[in-house]
Amino acid sequence: MTLKVIDPVTVANANLVSHNLSDPNAEWAAGTTFASGAVVKVSADKRLYESVIANNSGNIPSETIGTAWIDRGAMLPWRAFDGGPSSIVTRTGQIDVRFSLSALLRGVALINVSASQARVTVYSGSDVTYDKTLNSADTSEIVDYVTLFTMPLEVVDLGIIDDIAAGPGNEVRVRVGQAGETVSVGEIIFGDVREFGIAVSGLSSELTDYSVETIDPFGNATIVERGYTFDRDYPVVIRNGDGGRMERALARLRARRGLYYVNAELANKWGVATYGRLTKLTRTADSNGYSDLNVTVEGRL
Repeated sequence: MTLKVIDPVTVANANLVSHNLSDPNAEWAAGTTFASGAVVKVSADKRLYESVIANNSGNIPSETIGTAWIDRGAMLPWRAFDGGPSSIVTRTGQIDVRFSLSALLRGVALINVSASQARVTVYSGSDVTYDKTLNSADTSEIVDYVTLFTMPLEVVDLGIIDDIAAGPGNEVRVRVGQAGETVSVGEIIFGDVREFGIAVSGLSSELTDYSVETIDPFGNATIVERGYTFDRDYPVVIRNGDGGRMERALARLRARRGLYYVNAELANKWGVATYGRLTKLTRTADSNGYSDLNVTVEGRL
């Protein structure tokens, strides 16, 4: 097995063919007065803003952040592709988005997903060239006839499909969940799948929590929940002759997020994948013609 990375493409207006994720918030307009706490969308920015003053009129949101408005993040449907898996998109009924491709596509992933299934279909014109449904149920705790009826069925919050071959001229449709269920997803990513060396045992993980605990003069403790990172070290073995090429290829993935994993089937079952940015790469070459690579990823998953 190899270390794999889905390198996400940026979703632009031209890529989004259709969707059912319309944003319900009102569009900001210069001549409209907004109350404190009102949330508006600015479609040109693809952002949501919340008013922090009363009688808010004529203040351009992007130019008055902190004085008249605060940025509430990406609006729908862009929230599903904003690079932040904690900004959850929720819908009653199936989520259905369709993209036209402007780059190579070999992998699609759903992060922080809650749904019974996900389906990915690739089109060439009106012809279907690929169609796969991924069930999200985790049956790992069902090991015999008794647990079949006594163990609750858990839904895995990660879905990876990486056996696709598509590119410019194709369209890809992603459907999450089914009619009648409440569906949510933190991020939908798609792009090329890059492979590096041979993954070996020794994967290590470290969670860093940014929550803050304060204690008042009477000893009462209050914890303010904040975000966290899940850093992972992926050990990989490569041939010495491939070292420079792989180092440069991995270096090109820095300063942006990708999905790092070893095996899609195992990641879908156990949730062992890291959506984040490469922060450190070390290489140790030996005299037998091989090098040990350690790939450190600061993850948001």
